[in-house]
Amino acid sequence: MLNIRNILKWVPNGIRHVKGANSPHNILLSCQRNTLSHTATGSPTSLYFLTDEERMMKEFVSRLAAEKISPLVRKMEEESKFDPRVTDTLFESGLMGIEVETEYGGSGLSFFTSIIAVEEISKVDPAIGVCVHIHNTLVNALIRAIGTPEQKKKYLPMLSKSVTGSFCLSESESGTDAFSLRTAAKKEGSDYIINGSKMWISNSDIAGLFIVMANANPSAGYKGITCFIVERNTPGLSIGKKEDKLGLRASGTCMVQFDNVRVPESNILGEVGKGYKYAAGYLNGSRIGIGAQMIGIAQGCFDATVPYTLERKQFGKKIFSFQAMQHQIARVATEIECARLLVYNAARLCEAGQPFIKQASMAKYYASEVAVTTTAKCIDWMGGVGFTKDFPQEKFYRDCKVGTIYEGTNNIQLNTIAKYIEQDYSA
Repeated sequence: MLNIRNILKWVPNGIRHVKGANSPHNILLSCQRNTLSHTATGSPTSLYFLTDEERMMKEFVSRLAAEKISPLVRKMEEESKFDPRVTDTLFESGLMGIEVETEYGGSGLSFFTSIIAVEEISKVDPAIGVCVHIHNTLVNALIRAIGTPEQKKKYLPMLSKSVTGSFCLSESESGTDAFSLRTAAKKEGSDYIINGSKMWISNSDIAGLFIVMANANPSAGYKGITCFIVERNTPGLSIGKKEDKLGLRASGTCMVQFDNVRVPESNILGEVGKGYKYAAGYLNGSRIGIGAQMIGIAQGCFDATVPYTLERKQFGKKIFSFQAMQHQIARVATEIECARLLVYNAARLCEAGQPFIKQASMAKYYASEVAVTTTAKCIDWMGGVGFTKDFPQEKFYRDCKVGTIYEGTNNIQLNTIAKYIEQDYSA
């Protein structure tokens, strides 16, 4: 089975290319872990400089998506659910434990490699891309960062190998104002009893583990919000029907309800009352992943469209040959390039432990706007056929719209950017 842990082998002499067929099974490349020369102080390398590890990940995921996901995209879109074969592929290939340490069964790779994976998958199906993103960048990342040794030992192996994770924050009355949530956790002996409901929860239809934000001390306001690990089979936890969405239809988005859900105190993730800090902090990094999803959508749609303009003729000339078309295509290509550089820059800063919140908001904001523009233009360039489900442009067009809404609306991103600009100029 395709597996990045088998592809990224440890050898003392760096990369070894072994020739073989085009199947990813035969991409037998290896590299040293953490070859991060691009993070050196004053390094003059391009943002497009990829370490051996990152380049191999890009090639691996691109081919896996083409061979294992692409043939099932239309089926999953029509049925509005993941094909189990795709979920199995994600786990078997190591893509559900990208940054998880190898001692817990993960792939032991970097944050930037997870961003690359989301981008490459989203070129084929962004519904799968957002699943990989949430699982790695929110669920796994939180447990790795603030989990106890016991929690890591128990949950990281299952999250890396077989159990999908979901992040439960939003509620019917708390969207942009995420911390006005009403889900409460009342202490009872050594347990907490959770009551309430969550809305718009991605991965919830297939998740086996939920990271749940609930208020353990409502009198303290948002400072009572606490993070809990809740397993799917816990009595009182139920999953509502899927939302009938415009796009990302294969990705399940449901209500998650908690009716006297009893969880042990040992399932508190981090410290009591610090949930708002954890959510805010990791949502900042998560916006980079959404940016990666958006540039994947834009590039995937662009790649599916430009060849058509080189083949389709009108008035005896290729559509591409008309100057008006060339200018539109060139402008969109430039915008995609700019969006990718913003996303990569934010990812590099985050990975290097540098301030990145403003850059993450810029990346998420601009990449989502570029995805909307690109997919609309691609439908225009395709003409009538672009308006049909026989071609992928209309799906990309529907899939990208949520990028301007979730993980903080674009107006919220602009607020954040403006706040940091004010700080920069007030110092």
